[in-house]
Amino acid sequence: MAEEDYVIVERETPTHHKLPPPPPSPSPSPPPTPRLTPHLFFPCEDNKTAHPTNPTTCRLLNLTDDWTQPISLPHLHNGTSVVCGASSNGYLMTLSPSADMHLLNPFTHHSLPLPSLLSFPSVIGFSSSSSSHPPSFVVDQAPTVPWDVIRRFFIKKAISFDRTTVVIYGDENSLAFVEVGERGVAWVPLGSTNKRYEDVVRRRDDGLVWAVTSDGEVEAWDLLSEPPRVVTRVVGGTELNPKCPAKRYLVESEEEELWQILGEVRYLFFDETGAKSRSLVRTKGFKVFKLRPDQNGWVRMSGVGDDRVLFLGNSESVSLPVEDVPGIRKGNRIYFTDDNKVPFGGHDTGVYDFDDDCIDEWSNESAASPAPVWVFSHTHV
Repeated sequence: MAEEDYVIVERETPTHHKLPPPPPSPSPSPPPTPRLTPHLFFPCEDNKTAHPTNPTTCRLLNLTDDWTQPISLPHLHNGTSVVCGASSNGYLMTLSPSADMHLLNPFTHHSLPLPSLLSFPSVIGFSSSSSSHPPSFVVDQAPTVPWDVIRRFFIKKAISFDRTTVVIYGDENSLAFVEVGERGVAWVPLGSTNKRYEDVVRRRDDGLVWAVTSDGEVEAWDLLSEPPRVVTRVVGGTELNPKCPAKRYLVESEEEELWQILGEVRYLFFDETGAKSRSLVRTKGFKVFKLRPDQNGWVRMSGVGDDRVLFLGNSESVSLPVEDVPGIRKGNRIYFTDDNKVPFGGHDTGVYDFDDDCIDEWSNESAASPAPVWVFSHTHV
């Protein structure tokens, strides 16, 4: 055999490089922070508050440029429902002459049914309405209460959160709540019949519903217990019971502190026609008290802070950072609307400045009747 030639090929031993570790998984982005933007909502029940070119269109006042825009709400245009409250979650509370109640979002038009007005313990019955005769209601011992009185004065305050709605209602300023879908058949009364409640708020830190009475006492309600019960009670001090007439509000600050706001008012009487005297309620100023950390009393504050503004009225009481409210550049102020619930209401709307101890009335809007309410749209940042 012929000798074969072999070529030996030397191969380099491959170098094994260690692969770099995979990059760490990015941390999940935090959920966008909801930002509340306040608007002043003017119901379309009165030509003075309606849009000038369309009397059946409600209006929203934009605080950014002090400009009003029309808003179309079919539920309200035909006069079948009226606005009787507003909550910080963006919903208005509406009431119809047939005693139907709803939560209505004016931005999305989403509507949620609530138990009938007739399910309140104090409402015994009503007479049906016709085109020429509005309904009348039987409330407590009063044989006939006209619809115009019910729609303006029955609901004093309303807040809603999750599937729960809490209201202050009736001549006695009673407290009631409902859980839609569970105990949602009727309004469930809370508290004592001899207490007059003035404001209610749900706190983020403990999930309890806090309510303040006319004498400055504050109760914390656990609505999840069976039956609902008061778990904390804080009495009002001497400063919280001034000699002059006053309104009370509860606000949870950004730091999750509970504040009690005292709105001092004065009554103005004048004779408009020569036949009868009319009275107006005007706000004189505000005082702020902070709940002590041990929940054993209140501490007077000089204001709400240079970086904060409050929104008070016939809606949920809300505290917001100045930087989150377009159109507002100065803090330590309270923006308020008329919630006095008097026959000639709608005249007490303005801005109180703690630094100057003065009130800037919104003259163009202060005579609106029914009075406007604060409604909050939700954006994410």
